[in-house]
Amino acid sequence: MASHSPAILTTAQHALLSRLPDDLPDRAIARFYTLSPADLAFIRQHRRSVNRLGIAVQLCMLRFPGRTLMSLPDVPVRVVRVIAEQVGVPAAAFVRYGERRTSCYEHLDALKATYGYRTHTWQDARAVMRALFPQAQANAQVLPLVEAVHDQFRDRRTILPGITTVERLVWSVQRVTTRRVERLLTQALTSEHQARLDALLVVPADAPRPTRGSIPLTGLRAEPGDPSPAYLLQLLNQLATLADLALPSLPATLHRSRWRQLARQGAQYRPQPLRALAPRTRYALLLAHLTDLQQERVDAALSMFDQLLVELLRRTKVAYSAALAAAAQTTQEQLGVLAAAGAAFLHAAEQGLDPVATVFAAVPEPTLRSTLTAIAGRGHPAERDHLDLLGTLFPAQRRALLAVPRLVRLEPVLLRTPALKAFDHIAAIAAHRQRVTAVSQRIGTRTYIAPLTHIPDRWRRHVLQGNTIQPAYYEAAACEALALRSLLYATGLPQAARRAGASRATGMFAASVVGAMLMASAPRLSSGRRRIVSSTVVSMVCADQQVDLCLS
Repeated sequence: MASHSPAILTTAQHALLSRLPDDLPDRAIARFYTLSPADLAFIRQHRRSVNRLGIAVQLCMLRFPGRTLMSLPDVPVRVVRVIAEQVGVPAAAFVRYGERRTSCYEHLDALKATYGYRTHTWQDARAVMRALFPQAQANAQVLPLVEAVHDQFRDRRTILPGITTVERLVWSVQRVTTRRVERLLTQALTSEHQARLDALLVVPADAPRPTRGSIPLTGLRAEPGDPSPAYLLQLLNQLATLADLALPSLPATLHRSRWRQLARQGAQYRPQPLRALAPRTRYALLLAHLTDLQQERVDAALSMFDQLLVELLRRTKVAYSAALAAAAQTTQEQLGVLAAAGAAFLHAAEQGLDPVATVFAAVPEPTLRSTLTAIAGRGHPAERDHLDLLGTLFPAQRRALLAVPRLVRLEPVLLRTPALKAFDHIAAIAAHRQRVTAVSQRIGTRTYIAPLTHIPDRWRRHVLQGNTIQPAYYEAAACEALALRSLLYATGLPQAARRAGASRATGMFAASVVGAMLMASAPRLSSGRRRIVSSTVVSMVCADQQVDLCLS
C-alpha cells in the first residue's frame, strides 16, 4: 500500500543519511568509538579474533549512527582501524566477518541483552514526536528535524528505523506543527481582516484593465529603484497600504525563525496560487509575508531617506564649490582694478599730485564705479557656506522627505527626539495649508510655537531671521536631525575653491589698504568726491565677498 506522506528528502539526502560519513571528524570518532574496559571485557568473551572485531564494530555502529551493521552499506576503513587497534586484532580480519550471517544476528542479540538496545515500536515513535514538537514549531527545516529524530532514538538506545520511516515521522510532525502555527497566527484575524487579505489577491472592481500589475499584492511587492523622491514616495505608498490593512501583530509565542520561514514561503506564491490554498493556510502565509514585507519597506524607506538627504547636501557642496571656482576669475579682475587704483594713489602721495585725478588717470572712472557698484551691491559681508544653496535644491525633494515621519512609525525608538517634535509642528501647520514661517505663528484662534531645539548652530542663521523662519531650511534641518545614519561632511573644499578663498582674503587686504589711503585724502576733497571715497571704502571692505556674487 502506497504511503500518503510525501517525499521530503532528496535521493542524495536519503543516501547520505543511510550510511556512515567517510569524513567523520576525529573528535566524533574518539567520542563514539572509544571502548571502555567493560566493553573490552565483553568483547574478549568471544573466542575467534574475527568475531571479537565484528562484535566490537557492531557495538560502535549501534552507538553511532545508531543503526545495525547489517543495515549499513559499508564502514569507513579509518573507523575499522581505530576499533581494531583497541581490540588488538588486525583490521584486515573484518573482511571475513559476516561469512556466517547467523553469527551477525547472534551477536546483535547479545548486544541488545547486554546493553539494552531494542527495536523501535510505535510507542517510541510517539514519544519522539512529542519531544520533537517544540523544535518543529520553532524551525520546520527538514534536515535539523531528521537529525533531532536520530538523536532522540539514540538517547533512548533504540535502533534507528529505516530512513523512509524517519522521513514519514518528520513529515507527520511538520504537518501537526504547521496546523498549530497556522491556528496561532490566524486566531486574532477577524472577518474584516480576512476580507482585506482576500482583496489583495484579486483585481479591484474599479481597475481600468484586468492586468497583472493591478493586483494589489503585486503592487505591494514591486521593488523600488535607485534612490529618488519618486521611488521614496512609492515605498511610502506601499507602507500606507499595509498600514490600512490594520493587521494584528504576530503572536509573541511564535518563534521568529518560524514566521520568517512562513514569510519566505508566502513570498514565493503568486496571487493566483495563493487563492487556491485552504483559507487558514492562505491567511497565515499572507500575514507572515505582509508583516515581513512591511519591515523590509520600513528599512528601505529609512535607508532611501538617508541617501536622499546625503545626496542633497552633497549637491549643495558641489554647487557651492563650483560657484567659488567660477567667481575666482571675477575676483582676480576686480583685484586688478583695486591694485591699479592703489598704486596710482601711492604714486600721487609720493609725487604730491592730486590723488583723485591720479587714480582716475590710472583707472577710468566708469571702470572703478562699476567695480565698486558690483561689490557694494551685495551689502555687508556675512558668513556663507554650502547651505546657502539648499533653499533652491530642497523643494524638489521636500514632499518625499517630509512624508517619511508621517508614514513611518518611529515613536517606539525616537519618541522624544527634537526632530519628531519639529515634524509634528510642520504637520500641524500643514493641516491649515500653511508652512512654518515664524517662531510664534497665529492661525485662527490658536498660536503655534515652533520647536527650535533640532536646529544646530550652523543651520541657525539660515533658519532664523529674528522671529521669522525660512520654511525650507526649517524643514531641511528637521530632516537632517531625523537621519538615522551618520552624515559625512567634507573637511575641506576642492582645490579651485581653496584658491578662490585665498583670492578673497587677498582682496580683503587690498581693499583695506586702498580704502585707508583714500580716506586719508578725503579732507582735501569736495563733498561729491568725499561721497565717492566713502562708498569706495565701504565697498572695498566688502571685497572678501567677491566670490558670493553668484549666490546672490
